[in-house]
Amino acid sequence: MSDMKQYPGMVCLRELPVGLVDWEKVEKKLRGGFGFDVIRLHLELMREHPEYMDPSDDGRPIPVPDDEYSAEETRVLKSYGNVQYGETITRDILIPGDMPLYAIHYMILAAFGFQNSHLHRFELPCRQFLNVTDNQAAKWAELVGVLFRSPWMDNADLYWSEDYEKGSFRNWRRKKYTGPYVSLCHGEGIIQCKEDIKEMKKKVLRGKKNISMRELQDLFMEAGINYLLERLEIGEVLALHGKDLEDNLAEGEEIPESFDAFMDEDLRYDIREILKSGEDSPLNQPVIGTPTDVLYYFYDFGDGWRIRITGSYDVCDLVEAGRVTEHQIEEAMKKIYETWQPVCIAADGLPLVEDVGGLSGYTAFLRAIHPTEEHSYWAEHPKEQRPDNGPYETKQESLAWAKGLGWKDKVRVETLL
Repeated sequence: MSDMKQYPGMVCLRELPVGLVDWEKVEKKLRGGFGFDVIRLHLELMREHPEYMDPSDDGRPIPVPDDEYSAEETRVLKSYGNVQYGETITRDILIPGDMPLYAIHYMILAAFGFQNSHLHRFELPCRQFLNVTDNQAAKWAELVGVLFRSPWMDNADLYWSEDYEKGSFRNWRRKKYTGPYVSLCHGEGIIQCKEDIKEMKKKVLRGKKNISMRELQDLFMEAGINYLLERLEIGEVLALHGKDLEDNLAEGEEIPESFDAFMDEDLRYDIREILKSGEDSPLNQPVIGTPTDVLYYFYDFGDGWRIRITGSYDVCDLVEAGRVTEHQIEEAMKKIYETWQPVCIAADGLPLVEDVGGLSGYTAFLRAIHPTEEHSYWAEHPKEQRPDNGPYETKQESLAWAKGLGWKDKVRVETLL
């Protein structure tokens, strides 16, 4: 551990009190060569989404429009959705830095109340996707199996981790985001991905040259070309911020602005050696440098949920706001080191509901289960101004439906994960 004097909100290299963690137990667990820092992820439900393949999408937060529709969403989220600190639902979670994206998927399900009934994906913001590929299909192809998934991955590989059969779904899901982590997805191996690209060039591109990225995306609309490999560790993919999650990168963190900046000589050498070895095992894959400081997580492409992910070594903002104490940070880190399991330290807003119809459906649902408050609020408004709650008509029916999908009308931060 570092002997540097750290700010009370620092979670990485923080000097924990003597005796807090049983380091002999930790070292025994790490003997296999695994190791991790503790980092903080900030997960934010996006209220507004960038346009499809919009090159101006740099991952920065999109302001909520100043209109009646958005104002009504904000009113409902704050009045009935327990959003207190901003304008959307958020979670702040301390995690092992070697946690791969496939495990983060299961953690997000638990953190936001989803039941794993729909497809998901991780993506880069469009501008950074175009930067690391130089907006060229040929260079994108070089990054398949290095950064991006193959659009030709078969279902057996796509759903390799979906082995729930019976028993407690919550316990099964928790095991998915508890380390140590090893992806067993053969379809994400670099050698397999290179074979997929060869087949793609023969059967899909058929000699086409100078194809644009938008044309390439249209060819693989269902599979997508910006889907990230989920075997990648979060510490590889995400450049971390300092105290300010929106502006300043932590010291030593960089974001590449071109294909060559990302595909540096070290990475090229690593790839050549793996391809030469012919070994496509989970532990014999190239280690990349961080391509972005913002990730998007999509869930249920019909409802269109999108979570914006940023990370840092700090929770200073939460400490200063009085939302978490130094003691709580210490206890969370103790649990992470000893159990290899993430810990939620702050939550703003209630869980979401599966198949509710996206954010508009969720706000209609929240109105429906608060009929007394809604009647009082709209009493002096003309009937034509009152919003339509769609299928969510009565409190009893709406609550019974939501709770049948595992929804809870409260959040307990300490037991969320």
